Amino acid sequence: MRGNVGERFVLHASADTRGHWDCSGLRRVTENLLNNAVKYGTPNSPITVSLTTQAGVVELKVHNEGEPLSESEQRKLFDQFSRTESAERSGKSGWGIGLTIVQGIAEANGGKVGVTSGNSGTTFKVWLPVDS
Repeated sequence: MRGNVGERFVLHASADTRGHWDCSGLRRVTENLLNNAVKYGTPNSPITVSLTTQAGVVELKVHNEGEPLSESEQRKLFDQFSRTESAERSGKSGWGIGLTIVQGIAEANGGKVGVTSGNSGTTFKVWLPVDS
């Protein structure tokens, strides 16, 4: 990430968020979601990162404020080499592979990914079993 964006991040985590995963893969997932939040979110708005554990599953959420993604864009987000119309309009560069990699890593660790988007912004969610 370019510049000093650390002060934009707000972290909410349950006291005991632990699991057994591929560390380099999980790092790549986190970096991609945080980079996208900075890249496509409203400049200088907070980016909220939440970690919770329930019933043997850890949920990682990354939320940014910004232009909502349409339902058709949300359906294409995880397609390889696919960029949304709003990403193209933003003028920001990208290959359209980052979220495909996020999905692949989540699934390789026994998890899944999802996205919701609306007037309050966009939230990416990754669910991983604590012992994948």
